[in-house]
Amino acid sequence: MLTLVLLGTLASVGAYAQTPSKTNATTTTAPASAPTKKGGDKDNFKEIDKDGDGKLSKAEVDGSDRKGIIKNFATADANADGFITKDELKAYRDNRKATKATKEK
Repeated sequence: MLTLVLLGTLASVGAYAQTPSKTNATTTTAPASAPTKKGGDKDNFKEIDKDGDGKLSKAEVDGSDRKGIIKNFATADANADGFITKDELKAYRDNRKATKATKEK
């Protein structure tokens, strides 16, 4: 008899645990201003451009956690003026994507 009561209790606890509560029923999403992890200048550029001048200096890039841009600053700085503009960053990323797609074929 005790075994039946315990089994009944465990079965009801398991069913209860799987019922979502009203507080957990809604899902949350990151705010629109939250940076995405990969790609797109909307997440990286403003985050890296600490002085807000619309271009990335070597010091700003070196102070970021973007290892690819740090390593390839000279390549991304297409006109070799010591800064990476949004257009240069986009062109650099587009080129990397194209190169990666070609290697995968």
